[in-house]
Amino acid sequence: MLEEHVRTLPDLTEWALLPDGDPIVTPTSHLLPVTANGSPAMLKIALLDAERRGGRLMRWWDG
Repeated sequence: MLEEHVRTLPDLTEWALLPDGDPIVTPTSHLLPVTANGSPAMLKIALLDAERRGGRLMRWWDG
């Protein structure tokens, strides 16, 4: 179920990401190995507010 949910997220299309492995579930986030422009990357979906704040900070830093 999680695998199907993660693979159909709008973020995959919006950022031109291609799934490249099985989802990883941790207590604080869901992760999906992907490729972005042919390079390996990791899509992280934060479950905790503190993790989400870190994501907003990374976007502010343009990362």
